[in-house]
Amino acid sequence: MTQTATPVALATLDDLIQRAGGGNPIRVAVVNAAQAVVLETLREAARLGIAEPVLIGRPTEIVEAAAAIGCVVA
Repeated sequence: MTQTATPVALATLDDLIQRAGGGNPIRVAVVNAAQAVVLETLREAARLGIAEPVLIGRPTEIVEAAAAIGCVVA
């Protein structure tokens, strides 16, 4: 018999971030990652310790998009 998790009410994005923190970060792969909003979001998720980003796409475009927002990708 399988058990289901009890639903948790989350009122704000901060509630979700707090709930996600405290555990191990999850690996998140993003295809066509050469977009500023994607890179900014992943940078913040990594800073908060909730995600380990994996960027998929044209390396030159990803590096250029990251440089445009002041982010360095390895």
